[in-house]
Amino acid sequence: MNKTVKNYYILKSKWLPQDTISTFMPFVINLIRSEKIESCTIEELSEQFKHKYGYRLEMFILRPILNNMKQNGYVDIKHEQWIFHKDTMPNVDLDSEANTFDEKYNKLINGFVDFCNAPDEINYNTADKIITDFIDDNNFDTKVYTGRGTLYDESDTYRYFLSGYIQQLKEQNDSLFNFIVSLCESTLIKSYMFNEGLKSSAFINKTLYIDTPIIFRLLGYYGDFYEQEYKFLIQSLIEKNCKIYIFKRNYDEVLKVLRTAEKYVESVQYDMARSSDVCNYFRSQNMRAEDVAEEIELLNSHLTKLGIELFNADVDWDDKLFVESYDNIRNGIIQEYCSSSKDKRYLPETAINIDTDSTMHIYSLRKNNNIIKLSDAPCFYISSNFGFVNAIRKYNNEHYKETISPVISDAFIGMIISGENSQKAQQVATNKVLSFCYSAYKPTRAMLSKFVELVEHEKEASRITENDYIAIRNHTMVNDFLVQSTQNNIEELSQNTVYEVLKLIKANHVFDAQKSFDRQTQERENLYKSEIASLTKRKDEEIEKLQNENYSLRLQQAQKQFKVYKLKIKIGFGIILSLIAALLLAGTISQIVLVCLDKISKFAIISTIITGLGSLLTIVFEIISYKTDFDRWFVKKLFDKRKPKICQINNISIEDIE
Repeated sequence: MNKTVKNYYILKSKWLPQDTISTFMPFVINLIRSEKIESCTIEELSEQFKHKYGYRLEMFILRPILNNMKQNGYVDIKHEQWIFHKDTMPNVDLDSEANTFDEKYNKLINGFVDFCNAPDEINYNTADKIITDFIDDNNFDTKVYTGRGTLYDESDTYRYFLSGYIQQLKEQNDSLFNFIVSLCESTLIKSYMFNEGLKSSAFINKTLYIDTPIIFRLLGYYGDFYEQEYKFLIQSLIEKNCKIYIFKRNYDEVLKVLRTAEKYVESVQYDMARSSDVCNYFRSQNMRAEDVAEEIELLNSHLTKLGIELFNADVDWDDKLFVESYDNIRNGIIQEYCSSSKDKRYLPETAINIDTDSTMHIYSLRKNNNIIKLSDAPCFYISSNFGFVNAIRKYNNEHYKETISPVISDAFIGMIISGENSQKAQQVATNKVLSFCYSAYKPTRAMLSKFVELVEHEKEASRITENDYIAIRNHTMVNDFLVQSTQNNIEELSQNTVYEVLKLIKANHVFDAQKSFDRQTQERENLYKSEIASLTKRKDEEIEKLQNENYSLRLQQAQKQFKVYKLKIKIGFGIILSLIAALLLAGTISQIVLVCLDKISKFAIISTIITGLGSLLTIVFEIISYKTDFDRWFVKKLFDKRKPKICQINNISIEDIE
């Protein structure tokens, strides 16, 4: 188990941003107590710190810590000897973090050994070194401002296995995935803290120019995880009030790559060995030429949304003091590529020329070759190509010793951002790990060229058919299958690889065919269900329409029946009233006749007639008044009683009838 990684992890748990003394003091106190140090020089204490924790505590950190401890009465100094009063020092607890680390780290390593399932090749110690080296990629040399690039395109089978293992952790074991992210985060934090004089404010108000590959990652052409990683970096820089630009030459290069991709993305002339990663990405996404054309059309809009502006000004050739040697810069880049690349045959001439021009440009723009503090540098050119960054760092160190190079890596920017707070550090580390797992591995150009040669050889020997040849040369997933077959190790590339890749292509074709069949079946099923639903709806509407029409007829019939019933009731009631009136009238007439027969005086007769008529009128008015009450209390009740029976007979709602 690597004690340095362990103590970086514990350091992260004690980290207080912008407070280096409080962060490291527990480690110094723990060292003095555990090693029972009575007195020593500061140099001896630094050596013992390295022996115990695995890393050296720089003097610019250790000296302020001892001075602070002296002010608190924990130590004294006599004749350059620091005397420690252990009894006065506070208690510190580093054991709990150490125990937690040991348990998780052993699970992490043993899990990787099991994942590789190759006990003869990868034992515990080998797995420990592979993971430790991966974590150490986040450990920056603070004096050169470079750092490892974020594309792992070297032939490293173990690294390829590690990426698969971390993917498995991401999907199945959140605890261990978060643990390995924390290990990377702790190394980032350590690098930040060990950079003398570096504070988060050192990178405020900078003018930054970014290279072409970063643009492609921001646009998502290297996958979602790179897009997330670089958008986070750019947004964090903008929050620091930095201005982000792209040189015109880089912009033109982006357009050239996109237009070439537009031409070949659907072409039978597509050549996997010569095609750009961007074109390969478009093919893997089954994009068509018109889709790429739309990307070109929207390029400026995308850059604006990202906060990136186009820089059109050229190098100030008249200011000879800050015009560097083109040949020296270019030769330095080539030399670095040749020394670090395993493929000596291929050199990206166009990219080298653009990087050389951009280096000339950034030297001219900053107009100061004596910068020794990061905060004093007005501008930088940021690249994801660590070989290029190292080449310019060496050039700068050769011509302007102990000064800061104008070209820095994107990974170094990530380290700067990590120093702001633990949330930023965790996000940077998470993005880097995810990009490594899901997007980093692609076949190198050397591997693609050799693979194409093997395919051509098999075709000429008639060992593969024309259809097989076309499938290998044009399948959108061939790059992924090549990496899968070789574990991204060019030494594993052989004649058998052609047939392994072809087998994967055919399996994928069967899988695609099954998916297509399932999709077509689902589409037919959905169409059938849609047609059934449409027919059912139409039938229901017709039924409803007929029902409404039938209901309307029944309602009309019911209303007629009800009106007839009401008419009958009213006629009957009128007849009854008429009979009563007739009887009353007959009685009155009879009374008058009787009076007349009794030969009563005319006056008496007239009086009787008037009295009789008055009584008759009174009775009539009472009958009329009674009729109103009769209608209200009797006739209406008859109507209300009859209405439900009529509605039931005609099957209509009682509310609809009047």
